[in-house]
Amino acid sequence: MPQRHHQGHKRTPKQLALIIKRCLPMVLTGSGMLCTTANAEEYYFDPIMLETTKSGMQTTDLSRFSKKYAQLPGTYQVDIWLNKKKVSQKKITFTANAEQLLQPQFTVEQLRELGIKVDEIPALAEKDDDSVINSLEQIIPGTAAEFDFNHQRLNLSIPKLHCTVMQEVTSPLLVGTMVYQRCLPTTRLQVLITVTARAIVANDST
Repeated sequence: MPQRHHQGHKRTPKQLALIIKRCLPMVLTGSGMLCTTANAEEYYFDPIMLETTKSGMQTTDLSRFSKKYAQLPGTYQVDIWLNKKKVSQKKITFTANAEQLLQPQFTVEQLRELGIKVDEIPALAEKDDDSVINSLEQIIPGTAAEFDFNHQRLNLSIPKLHCTVMQEVTSPLLVGTMVYQRCLPTTRLQVLITVTARAIVANDST
């Protein structure tokens, strides 16, 4: 009786992703690749394990996932925290640095919207608003950026000398009103008042 030979079928990316999801835990367990907290600095996954001889498809580059906390570059909707205070939520583009970790890209206009005093920083003042800053740490000394991918949160630490500080205060004279003090070291104290709809109605009725 003649033997039947199974011809190779091309697998789609969706099928390959499903195979990875189902088989990767078993592969890692069987090959002793499960990491403990003591030796979890480096991870390694051999992309050859995904190759098929007749698929004709190129294997996705998974080398970046050999690094802990590594993620794919791209644009993400993130909460932006500046010096431990949430200041905005917007889409930010992230690129990979030399350690394959994500670092944020900002335009000069975005930095201005976040309260960074770009006009007082020579490296930024001479740039157009749509100019892209790839590494904020190199432009502003003492700056640090950390992307919490799981919570889609971008933590920025920037010296207060280069940024505007917003502090919430209360006033018994303004009912239904939010008052903020805008502290600028180079200018006099300014007060920014945002009046809620209830306060507007109360004023109109008097």
